[in-house]
Amino acid sequence: MASGIKPLRPLLRGLFGVGVLIVTAWLAHGWWQQRQLVLAENQAVELQNHSQYPQAAAAYEAILLRARGSQAQRLRHNAAACYVAMAEEPSLNRTESFELYRKAFALDPTAITNAAILERLQSPR
Repeated sequence: MASGIKPLRPLLRGLFGVGVLIVTAWLAHGWWQQRQLVLAENQAVELQNHSQYPQAAAAYEAILLRARGSQAQRLRHNAAACYVAMAEEPSLNRTESFELYRKAFALDPTAITNAAILERLQSPR
């Protein structure tokens, strides 16, 4: 009976090794995905820092589709800040400006600091 157990040991070692490889690959993939999100967010922040608000807002919203938790909240706030900055552009008419404020409000209401605009956005249309 002892001879029947010995052939199983190499098989179990092989299965254990494959299991370790699968778990390692899964963890590495997760780390890689998170690293890519961080790099993309850094690029969006650079766009925002250089006042390229339309590109930054689009970049934040693209990343937002894959983000979760506090990162998603931060991305929503940054995208909303970009929309607010675009809405405050003096060359825009009132309608275009309020559309941008509405986008910002939908993403993160705390990004709008002007009380009159915030009140208007919260009131029913």
